[in-house]
Amino acid sequence: MVTWSAALLQTEFYWIYHVNDTLFDRMERTDDAPADYSEPCYAYANRSNRPHIRKARTTLESWFREYRTRNTDSAKDLCQRFRSKDNAQHLAALTELYLHQLLLLNDFIPKVHPNLPRLSSRPEFFAFRDARPQFVLEAALVYDDKPVERINKFEANILDAIDDVNSPNFLVSVEIRSRDSKSQPKSSSIRRFLQNSIDKLDYHQVCLEYEESKILPQWTYLQEGWRLEFTALPVKGEACRRRTAESRVVGVVSRGAFRVNVDAAIRESVIAKSRKYGKFDMPFIIAVSVIREGKLCDDEIIMDALCGKVVVDYITNKDGTYQTKARRDLKGIWTDPKSGYANSHLSGVLFISGLTVGAIDTVSPVLWHHPQSDHPFDLNWLNIEQKYFDKESGLLNTYNPK
Repeated sequence: MVTWSAALLQTEFYWIYHVNDTLFDRMERTDDAPADYSEPCYAYANRSNRPHIRKARTTLESWFREYRTRNTDSAKDLCQRFRSKDNAQHLAALTELYLHQLLLLNDFIPKVHPNLPRLSSRPEFFAFRDARPQFVLEAALVYDDKPVERINKFEANILDAIDDVNSPNFLVSVEIRSRDSKSQPKSSSIRRFLQNSIDKLDYHQVCLEYEESKILPQWTYLQEGWRLEFTALPVKGEACRRRTAESRVVGVVSRGAFRVNVDAAIRESVIAKSRKYGKFDMPFIIAVSVIREGKLCDDEIIMDALCGKVVVDYITNKDGTYQTKARRDLKGIWTDPKSGYANSHLSGVLFISGLTVGAIDTVSPVLWHHPQSDHPFDLNWLNIEQKYFDKESGLLNTYNPK
C-alpha cells in the first residue's frame, strides 16, 4: 500500500527526474497518425512518431538542456508550461525557449527574468555581451482570443467526428455555413448522420455520375444554430489503395466569413507589454509569436499593426470630379494620429509567425526597427532578416544577414 507521504515523494521524484529533466516523455513511439483537430499542441508533439516531429523533439531537448544548465531556477516553470494542455501556455513557453536559443546563437548570454528596481514585473531576458546588458527582450504571444478559440474548439470537434466515420472510398468536405458560439454540436449525432449517408453511396455510381455531370453527393446537417453542408469526394486510383483506417476523412474545410483582426491583436499585445516596465536606458525589443489558423503574418498585417490601416480619402475637385488618396490612419504601435510617432522607448518588434514544435526549423524571425527609437538597435547584433526605414527617403529597406 502506498501511503500519502510516499505518493508525495514519488510525485516529487517524478518532477525532479522526469518533468524537470525533459520536455517530452521518454517512451517508444509508433503513432504516425495526424493530429486530431481538437488535440492539444503538446499532446500531439509528445506522441507523434513522424520524422519531422522526432527531429524537432531532439532539437528542443538540446535547447532545454542548455536552458536548464544556465537557468536552474526557471527550468521547472518553463517545462511545466511547455507540457501544458492549454495551447496558449505551451506556445508561450516554446516562444521563450526559442528566443533563449536565438540569443545564444548570436553570441549573447541571456539572463532570464531579471529583477528590476521598484517593479514586481520582470521581462523575459536581458541580453548580455562582454559582461554588460546590451538590450532587453520581452516575449508576447498573439493567439486566438477566447470567443474565437471556443468556436474553433467546437469546429475541431466537428472535424474529429467526421474523421471517425468509416469511409475508405470517400473524403468529405464540409462547409460551415452558420455557427453558434454558445452551443457544442453533438459529435455522435454528426457521426451517425454522415455514416448513414456514406453507407448508402455506391462508389462506382458516384464516380460515373461525376464524370457525366460534375455533380457530387451533398447533404445538409442542422443543429442548434449550426448549419453544416457536406460533400462526398470519391478517392481514386493509388490514393484510394493507400488509405488505411487511420487516414483522414476530412477533405476540404470552408468556414465561411469569419473575420479576425490579427493586426489589432498584435497592436494590443505589444502596447500592453511595452507599458509594463517603463523606459529602459538600453534598446528594448518585443518579440511577438503570431499563431493564427489560416492567417499568415505577412508584411501588410505587420504594417497595419505598426503604422495603422490604409484608408482612402475621396477629394472632390472644383469641376465636380474627384480623386482618391491612400494614407495610413496612424493608429499603430509606432504612430499616433495626434502626436506622430509613438512608443519611441521601443527599439523594434521581432515577429515570429507560425512557431510550433513541428515548425522550429522553418520559421523565419524578422526584426522591424522603430524609425524614431530613443535607443536604436544595432543591425549587426542579430543574424536574422531585419526591416528598417531609411531616414532620408522614408522607404522601407531590408537587411539580410550574410
